[in-house]
Amino acid sequence: MKKISLTILTIVIGFASIAQDVVNGYGIPFVTNYDSEKINGGEQTWAGVQDKRGILYFANQNGVVEYDGHYWNLISTIGGNVDYVSVDEKGVVHVGLDGDFGYLFPNDVGTLEYVSLKNRVPDTLQFGRVGKIYTINGKTYYCSNECIFVEKNDSVEVVQLPFDDVFFSYAVGDSIVISRHSGNVNVLYDGKLNEIESKII
Repeated sequence: MKKISLTILTIVIGFASIAQDVVNGYGIPFVTNYDSEKINGGEQTWAGVQDKRGILYFANQNGVVEYDGHYWNLISTIGGNVDYVSVDEKGVVHVGLDGDFGYLFPNDVGTLEYVSLKNRVPDTLQFGRVGKIYTINGKTYYCSNECIFVEKNDSVEVVQLPFDDVFFSYAVGDSIVISRHSGNVNVLYDGKLNEIESKII
């Protein structure tokens, strides 16, 4: 019995010493919190990505917040409130807003600026927040609840969704899969939107 107690005590002490190595003296993980004043942005941040250089980009209510590990920079967007950011294999940062979408591109002095693609779609087209963005085979899919914008080389194709119960969209292989509140599932593949049979178990 003493051998078992001693073994358990040794294991507990071992775990305790390992835990001390990964937390500070107060037993709290090393986390730094940045307030909105520090990041030059708003209080709400929705998503974040990291490009191949290690730069971080955050979807913020005031625009896209860029962080290089030392300095924070707010990249202004037309509509302000950014809902989603995504980075593709070339390192291009794509941006989804409420009623707008586009990407970041360096200006003449190398500073990133927001480039809207909204002018590539009809003025009469009404859509809400672009809340998901995927890049597949060189095409970028900006997904809203009303339509999906398929962009390649600044040319935009609009795929209008003939239903109003979008729950979520996912990238699966070469397709965009759309789950719906009704339980139905649609797949966008090769420019065609099809409904697939689904069963709720």
